[in-house]
Amino acid sequence: MSLFAAEPPRGVSEHTAPAGKTVLETISFALATVWSYRTCLMPEAIVILCPEHVKTIHRDGITKEQARQFLFENTGIPVRHYLPAERAEGTQLAANYKEITVRGEKCYQKFRSPEAISIFVAGGTAGKFSAVIGGWSTGPAGSQMVTYPIPDK
Repeated sequence: MSLFAAEPPRGVSEHTAPAGKTVLETISFALATVWSYRTCLMPEAIVILCPEHVKTIHRDGITKEQARQFLFENTGIPVRHYLPAERAEGTQLAANYKEITVRGEKCYQKFRSPEAISIFVAGGTAGKFSAVIGGWSTGPAGSQMVTYPIPDK
């Protein structure tokens, strides 16, 4: 059993993506909104992939670790979104954020490491709906996931 203090799930609908990379790009847009849009490096997140998205991703030879790395490298908040947002949440810490390029645009990297993104497969085959569940600040004071074994009776 795993426990994670979290926000409500965000649905990710992607029914027409022909490639696993496109599915993961769509998920990265939802991941950008975790906790607070302009807050980077602190949140953790869970990605729940539906079986149909997993099939598309797997068909392209993308492993779970490669998917996690892709999401880490491609989830960013455009630097331009910090300029007109004087004193908005997350802007005060921008000097500490790592600048990366995502889809040709300068961004701040959302997550501190690939391990801040947990990936699970769940759901049925009633449509290509996955989900993103965001946490708050990481570490013992935040929403660090903990897992406990469930004993057999």
